[in-house]
Amino acid sequence: MLPTVADATPLTEALDLAAMRRRLPEPELRRLIRRRAGVPLRVIADECGVTYEAARRWERGGRDPSGDHLRRYAAVLDRLAAEAMNGNGPVGTGPQNENTNDRTGQG
Repeated sequence: MLPTVADATPLTEALDLAAMRRRLPEPELRRLIRRRAGVPLRVIADECGVTYEAARRWERGGRDPSGDHLRRYAAVLDRLAAEAMNGNGPVGTGPQNENTNDRTGQG
């Protein structure tokens, strides 16, 4: 049986957070994921329980989230990435519409 959050030891907690931090995409990719999913930064901030400015710093690389904010942000990014990869983002942003450097315009 896996331990629950209530059963987590300080070491387990620290290791879990460190793994989450390493798994976070680079700031530029965080922004791209959000934009591809068509979600305003304000919504991300609200979902994570932080100010708009805090979420903005996370996307610009000025600071990374920690603790519960890290957990929430990682979950939000995972969900947004899944939506964007499924083509559920704004019109013209799905994988089938990716622009390449092919000058023929055919992919």
